[in-house]
Amino acid sequence: MRILIVFGTRPEAIKMAPVVKAFEAAEDFETITCVTGQHRSMLDQVLELFAIEPDADLDIMRPGQSLFDVTPWPEEMNRRYVDMVGRWLFAPTEISADALRREGVPDDHIFVTGNTVIDALLSVVDQVRPGGAAHNALAGQFGFLDPSKRLIVVTGHRRESFDGGLERMCEALARLAGRGDVEIVYPVHLNENVQRAANNVLAETQAVHLIEPQSYLPFVYLMDRAHLIISDSGGIQEEAPSLGKPVLVTRAVTERPEAIEAGTCRLVGTDIERIIAEATQLLDDEAEYRRVSAIANPYGDGRAAGRIVEAMRNG
Repeated sequence: MRILIVFGTRPEAIKMAPVVKAFEAAEDFETITCVTGQHRSMLDQVLELFAIEPDADLDIMRPGQSLFDVTPWPEEMNRRYVDMVGRWLFAPTEISADALRREGVPDDHIFVTGNTVIDALLSVVDQVRPGGAAHNALAGQFGFLDPSKRLIVVTGHRRESFDGGLERMCEALARLAGRGDVEIVYPVHLNENVQRAANNVLAETQAVHLIEPQSYLPFVYLMDRAHLIISDSGGIQEEAPSLGKPVLVTRAVTERPEAIEAGTCRLVGTDIERIIAEATQLLDDEAEYRRVSAIANPYGDGRAAGRIVEAMRNG
């Protein structure tokens, strides 16, 4: 069977890399990889990390282009259309599978495999740990971190927090940094609203490091080194539990209900006192921290790509 795998952004590349490698390793499939170049530099970093050489590169991005110019690549309506016409739909969880069933997708078209982002994470995490190929370089890159302090890794960029939510989150971070036993690293999104909030509140705060956005492997290093993570990122809600890291989600709602139900993530919104209270419990209550850290990741066990290959093979 001939398989064409198409992706264009960095998040898609991370999730599809294990699938590409799994199909390439299967002798009964001919695998063709096509990239669209939607996130050019960030995409190329992921391709190099996972040793993927595309068979075709559409290189669609042009200065000043409109959405019409990139309709070779599925945006939201195209994604919905693919769900309707697809023969194989790979859901990361049972909750996702139930959502497809409610939309009328036949049950025999749905396969619960886990999320391939976990496959990707587990395939590279040993590289960033002591003895791994990338550890020494990354340890040097983040040599400013104090090993005697517990690390809190932060991300925040969602538009829903532009009305003061980011400032409140940063106020909570400043107060947490004042404990004296923690250190905070915040790769600040390039959006001017995020930059303004972070710099106005945290630029002069000791034990807080505002750094540039990180590529995939350095950020895996930071997550693996962290004691806990404070974030509004959907991807981090999926990945961090596989590293045993609790996540405080700075949103009122999340599209990842599985993580909330499992207890690996907690919704805290952007309320200053709520963020501080939840973080303080995870910092001061060792038994509670161990309990949360030990919860199995509801998004998968790192074998999703293999299940996708098997489903296609048994078609």
